[in-house]
Amino acid sequence: MRKRLFLKELAILVISFFSVVARGKSSLARQVLSDASDRQQSETLPKELVLVQKPKLTFPPVPAEDPDKGLNSNAHLPGTPEPTASEKQAFIKEITQYALPLEKQYGVPACAITAIAAFETNFGHTRIAYYANNLFKLKYINRKKNCHDGSCENIKTYQLIGQPNEIANTAIIISESYGDNRFVFDESRRFGNRYRVFDSYQDSVNFLVTEVLLKKEDYKAALEKYQANVKTLGAKKAASQFLLDLATEGFTITNPQTYQNNVTKIMDEWQLCPS
Repeated sequence: MRKRLFLKELAILVISFFSVVARGKSSLARQVLSDASDRQQSETLPKELVLVQKPKLTFPPVPAEDPDKGLNSNAHLPGTPEPTASEKQAFIKEITQYALPLEKQYGVPACAITAIAAFETNFGHTRIAYYANNLFKLKYINRKKNCHDGSCENIKTYQLIGQPNEIANTAIIISESYGDNRFVFDESRRFGNRYRVFDSYQDSVNFLVTEVLLKKEDYKAALEKYQANVKTLGAKKAASQFLLDLATEGFTITNPQTYQNNVTKIMDEWQLCPS
Protein backbone atom coordinates (compact mmCIF):
# COMPACT_ATOMS: atom_id res chain seq x y z
CA MET A 1 0.00 0.00 0.00
CA ARG A 2 2.74 2.42 0.99
CA LYS A 3 4.68 1.44 -2.12
CA ARG A 4 1.73 2.29 -4.41
CA LEU A 5 1.24 5.63 -2.62
CA PHE A 6 4.92 6.45 -2.99
CA LEU A 7 4.85 5.65 -6.71
CA LYS A 8 1.75 7.81 -7.19
CA GLU A 9 3.39 10.79 -5.45
CA LEU A 10 6.53 10.26 -7.46
CA ALA A 11 4.53 10.28 -10.69
CA ILE A 12 2.88 13.57 -9.69
CA LEU A 13 6.27 15.13 -8.94
CA VAL A 14 7.67 13.99 -12.29
CA ILE A 15 4.68 15.42 -14.17
CA SER A 16 4.97 18.71 -12.27
CA PHE A 17 8.69 18.91 -13.00
CA PHE A 18 8.25 18.50 -16.75
CA SER A 19 5.37 20.97 -16.72
CA VAL A 20 7.62 23.60 -15.14
CA VAL A 21 10.38 22.83 -17.62
CA ALA A 22 7.93 23.19 -20.51
CA ARG A 23 6.70 26.55 -19.20
CA GLY A 24 10.29 27.65 -18.75
CA LYS A 25 11.13 26.74 -22.32
CA SER A 26 8.04 28.58 -23.57
CA SER A 27 8.99 31.67 -21.57
CA LEU A 28 12.56 31.44 -22.81
CA ALA A 29 11.34 31.12 -26.39
CA ARG A 30 9.19 34.22 -26.02
CA GLN A 31 12.16 36.12 -24.60
CA VAL A 32 14.38 35.00 -27.49
CA LEU A 33 11.77 36.11 -30.01
CA SER A 34 11.41 39.43 -28.21
CA ASP A 35 15.18 39.96 -28.16
CA ALA A 36 15.39 39.11 -31.85
CA SER A 37 12.62 41.59 -32.63
CA ASP A 38 14.40 44.31 -30.64
CA ARG A 39 17.67 43.62 -32.47
CA GLN A 40 15.90 43.73 -35.82
CA GLN A 41 14.32 47.09 -35.00
CA SER A 42 17.67 48.42 -33.77
CA GLU A 43 19.45 47.27 -36.91
CA THR A 44 16.92 49.06 -39.13
CA LEU A 45 17.62 52.42 -37.48
CA PRO A 46 20.14 54.64 -39.30
CA LYS A 47 23.46 54.32 -37.52
CA GLU A 48 24.02 58.09 -37.71
CA LEU A 49 20.66 58.90 -36.08
CA VAL A 50 21.00 60.99 -32.95
CA LEU A 51 17.92 61.28 -30.76
CA VAL A 52 17.76 64.65 -29.02
CA GLN A 53 15.96 64.68 -25.68
CA LYS A 54 13.60 67.65 -25.68
CA PRO A 55 11.87 68.92 -22.55
CA LYS A 56 8.17 68.26 -22.20
CA LEU A 57 6.44 71.56 -23.00
CA THR A 58 2.92 72.91 -22.64
CA PHE A 59 1.94 75.52 -25.20
CA PRO A 60 -0.59 78.33 -24.69
CA PRO A 61 -3.73 77.36 -26.64
CA VAL A 62 -5.14 78.82 -29.83
CA PRO A 63 -8.94 79.09 -30.30
CA ALA A 64 -9.13 75.80 -32.21
CA GLU A 65 -7.69 74.09 -29.13
CA ASP A 66 -9.56 76.04 -26.45
CA PRO A 67 -12.47 78.34 -27.46
CA ASP A 68 -12.53 79.95 -24.00
CA LYS A 69 -8.86 80.68 -23.37
CA GLY A 70 -7.29 80.32 -26.81
CA LEU A 71 -5.83 83.30 -28.69
CA ASN A 72 -4.48 83.43 -32.22
CA SER A 73 -1.49 85.41 -30.97
CA ASN A 74 -0.56 82.40 -28.82
CA ALA A 75 0.49 80.42 -31.90
CA HIS A 76 4.03 81.79 -31.92
CA LEU A 77 4.48 81.96 -28.15
CA PRO A 78 6.94 79.56 -26.52
CA GLY A 79 5.87 76.71 -24.33
CA THR A 80 6.37 76.33 -20.62
CA PRO A 81 8.30 75.75 -18.49
CA GLU A 82 10.76 78.44 -19.55
CA PRO A 83 14.20 77.19 -20.60
CA THR A 84 16.65 76.99 -17.73
CA ALA A 85 20.08 78.58 -17.85
CA SER A 86 21.66 75.19 -18.54
CA GLU A 87 19.16 74.46 -21.33
CA LYS A 88 19.92 77.82 -22.93
CA GLN A 89 23.62 77.14 -22.72
CA ALA A 90 23.20 73.68 -24.26
CA PHE A 91 21.12 75.14 -27.09
CA ILE A 92 23.71 77.84 -27.83
CA LYS A 93 26.50 75.27 -27.81
CA GLU A 94 24.63 72.92 -30.14
CA ILE A 95 23.72 75.53 -32.74
CA THR A 96 27.18 77.07 -32.63
CA GLN A 97 28.79 73.76 -33.51
CA TYR A 98 26.61 73.60 -36.63
CA ALA A 99 27.11 77.24 -37.64
CA LEU A 100 30.89 77.52 -37.25
CA PRO A 101 31.81 75.05 -40.05
CA LEU A 102 29.42 76.91 -42.37
CA GLU A 103 31.11 80.19 -41.46
CA LYS A 104 34.46 78.75 -42.49
CA GLN A 105 33.04 77.28 -45.69
CA TYR A 106 30.74 80.06 -46.88
CA GLY A 107 31.66 83.17 -44.89
CA VAL A 108 28.34 83.44 -43.05
CA PRO A 109 28.26 84.96 -39.53
CA ALA A 110 27.96 81.98 -37.17
CA CYS A 111 27.34 84.22 -34.18
CA ALA A 112 24.37 85.90 -35.88
CA ILE A 113 22.89 82.58 -37.03
CA THR A 114 23.10 81.13 -33.53
CA ALA A 115 21.53 84.24 -32.01
CA ILE A 116 18.72 84.25 -34.58
CA ALA A 117 17.90 80.62 -33.73
CA ALA A 118 17.81 81.42 -30.02
CA PHE A 119 15.66 84.51 -30.52
CA GLU A 120 13.18 83.00 -32.98
CA THR A 121 12.55 79.89 -30.87
CA ASN A 122 13.26 81.03 -27.30
CA PHE A 123 16.07 78.50 -27.22
CA GLY A 124 14.05 75.74 -28.89
CA HIS A 125 10.79 76.27 -26.99
CA THR A 126 8.38 77.32 -29.77
CA ARG A 127 5.96 74.96 -31.51
CA ILE A 128 7.82 75.26 -34.81
CA ALA A 129 11.15 74.33 -33.25
CA TYR A 130 9.61 71.65 -31.04
CA TYR A 131 7.54 69.85 -33.68
CA ALA A 132 9.43 70.69 -36.89
CA ASN A 133 13.06 71.31 -35.84
CA ASN A 134 12.63 74.61 -37.69
CA LEU A 135 14.77 77.25 -35.98
CA PHE A 136 14.20 80.18 -38.34
CA LYS A 137 10.47 80.14 -39.14
CA LEU A 138 11.28 78.98 -42.65
CA LYS A 139 7.97 78.71 -44.46
CA TYR A 140 6.85 76.59 -47.34
CA ILE A 141 4.48 78.64 -49.48
CA ASN A 142 2.73 77.10 -52.46
CA ARG A 143 -0.48 78.70 -53.69
CA LYS A 144 -1.32 75.85 -56.05
CA LYS A 145 -4.49 73.96 -55.26
CA ASN A 146 -3.93 70.71 -53.37
CA CYS A 147 -0.25 71.53 -52.85
CA HIS A 148 -0.36 73.80 -49.80
CA ASP A 149 1.13 71.08 -47.61
CA GLY A 150 4.12 70.40 -49.88
CA SER A 151 3.09 66.85 -50.73
CA CYS A 152 3.21 67.50 -54.47
CA GLU A 153 6.92 68.28 -54.11
CA ASN A 154 7.58 65.61 -51.51
CA ILE A 155 8.33 68.28 -48.92
CA LYS A 156 7.18 67.65 -45.37
CA THR A 157 5.57 70.61 -43.63
CA TYR A 158 4.15 71.51 -40.25
CA GLN A 159 1.01 73.62 -40.08
CA LEU A 160 0.89 76.18 -37.28
CA ILE A 161 -2.82 75.98 -36.53
CA GLY A 162 -4.45 79.26 -35.54
CA GLN A 163 -1.60 81.49 -36.68
CA PRO A 164 -2.73 85.02 -37.58
CA ASN A 165 -2.57 85.92 -41.25
CA GLU A 166 0.97 86.96 -42.23
CA ILE A 167 0.57 86.95 -46.02
CA ALA A 168 -0.24 90.34 -47.50
CA ASN A 169 -3.26 90.72 -49.78
CA THR A 170 -4.76 87.38 -48.81
CA ALA A 171 -7.83 86.45 -46.80
CA ILE A 172 -8.44 83.51 -44.50
CA ILE A 173 -11.77 81.72 -44.26
CA ILE A 174 -13.06 81.88 -40.68
CA SER A 175 -14.93 78.82 -39.41
CA GLU A 176 -15.74 80.16 -35.94
CA SER A 177 -15.37 83.55 -34.28
CA TYR A 178 -15.26 84.04 -30.52
CA GLY A 179 -14.14 87.67 -30.63
CA ASP A 180 -11.04 89.66 -31.50
CA ASN A 181 -7.91 87.50 -31.74
CA ARG A 182 -10.10 84.44 -31.18
CA PHE A 183 -10.78 82.93 -34.60
CA VAL A 184 -10.91 79.33 -35.74
CA PHE A 185 -9.75 79.25 -39.35
CA ASP A 186 -10.47 76.84 -42.18
CA GLU A 187 -6.95 75.43 -42.12
CA SER A 188 -7.53 73.09 -45.07
CA ARG A 189 -7.18 75.96 -47.54
CA ARG A 190 -4.37 77.92 -45.92
CA PHE A 191 -0.86 78.15 -47.32
CA GLY A 192 0.70 80.91 -45.22
CA ASN A 193 1.18 78.92 -42.03
CA ARG A 194 3.09 75.94 -43.38
CA TYR A 195 6.66 75.52 -42.13
CA ARG A 196 9.36 73.24 -43.42
CA VAL A 197 10.05 70.18 -41.29
CA PHE A 198 13.68 69.22 -40.73
CA ASP A 199 15.10 65.98 -39.40
CA SER A 200 17.34 67.86 -36.99
CA TYR A 201 18.46 71.29 -35.85
CA GLN A 202 21.56 70.81 -37.95
CA ASP A 203 19.49 70.34 -41.10
CA SER A 204 17.63 73.54 -40.30
CA VAL A 205 20.88 75.51 -39.99
CA ASN A 206 22.27 73.99 -43.18
CA PHE A 207 19.11 74.85 -45.12
CA LEU A 208 19.16 78.45 -43.92
CA VAL A 209 22.69 78.92 -45.16
CA THR A 210 22.77 76.92 -48.38
CA GLU A 211 19.21 77.44 -49.63
CA VAL A 212 18.29 80.86 -48.24
CA LEU A 213 21.29 83.07 -47.52
CA LEU A 214 23.35 81.86 -50.46
CA LYS A 215 20.59 81.61 -53.05
CA LYS A 216 17.93 84.25 -52.43
CA GLU A 217 19.16 87.43 -54.09
CA ASP A 218 18.06 89.90 -51.39
CA TYR A 219 19.65 87.89 -48.59
CA LYS A 220 22.67 87.10 -50.73
CA ALA A 221 23.30 90.84 -51.04
CA ALA A 222 23.10 91.22 -47.26
CA LEU A 223 25.63 88.40 -46.86
CA GLU A 224 28.04 89.93 -49.36
CA LYS A 225 27.78 93.23 -47.50
CA TYR A 226 28.61 91.45 -44.25
CA GLN A 227 31.65 89.80 -45.81
CA ALA A 228 32.92 93.23 -46.82
CA ASN A 229 32.06 94.86 -43.48
CA VAL A 230 33.74 92.21 -41.35
CA LYS A 231 37.12 93.24 -42.75
CA THR A 232 36.70 96.85 -41.60
CA LEU A 233 34.12 96.83 -38.79
CA GLY A 234 35.03 93.57 -37.11
CA ALA A 235 32.84 90.50 -36.62
CA LYS A 236 30.56 91.90 -33.92
CA LYS A 237 29.54 95.14 -35.66
CA ALA A 238 29.36 93.48 -39.06
CA ALA A 239 27.09 90.74 -37.69
CA SER A 240 24.77 93.29 -36.10
CA GLN A 241 24.54 95.21 -39.37
CA PHE A 242 23.85 91.92 -41.15
CA LEU A 243 20.82 91.40 -38.90
CA LEU A 244 19.47 94.82 -39.81
CA ASP A 245 19.99 94.19 -43.52
CA LEU A 246 18.29 90.80 -43.33
CA ALA A 247 15.28 92.24 -41.55
CA THR A 248 15.07 95.15 -43.99
CA GLU A 249 14.94 92.67 -46.88
CA GLY A 250 11.94 90.87 -45.35
CA PHE A 251 13.53 88.06 -43.34
CA THR A 252 11.12 88.88 -40.51
CA ILE A 253 7.83 90.72 -40.10
CA THR A 254 9.28 92.46 -37.04
CA ASN A 255 10.46 96.06 -37.33
CA PRO A 256 14.05 95.83 -38.69
CA GLN A 257 15.61 98.02 -36.00
CA THR A 258 13.77 96.17 -33.24
CA TYR A 259 14.84 92.84 -34.70
CA GLN A 260 18.45 93.95 -34.89
CA ASN A 261 18.41 95.15 -31.28
CA ASN A 262 16.79 91.98 -29.92
CA VAL A 263 19.09 89.54 -31.69
CA THR A 264 22.20 91.63 -31.05
CA LYS A 265 21.32 91.56 -27.36
CA ILE A 266 21.53 87.76 -27.44
CA MET A 267 24.85 87.89 -29.28
CA ASP A 268 26.23 90.21 -26.61
CA GLU A 269 24.75 88.32 -23.65
CA TRP A 270 26.30 85.04 -24.75
CA GLN A 271 29.44 86.62 -26.20
CA LEU A 272 28.89 84.81 -29.48
CA CYS A 273 30.91 87.07 -31.76
CA PRO A 274 34.67 87.47 -31.63
CA SER A 275 35.80 91.02 -30.86
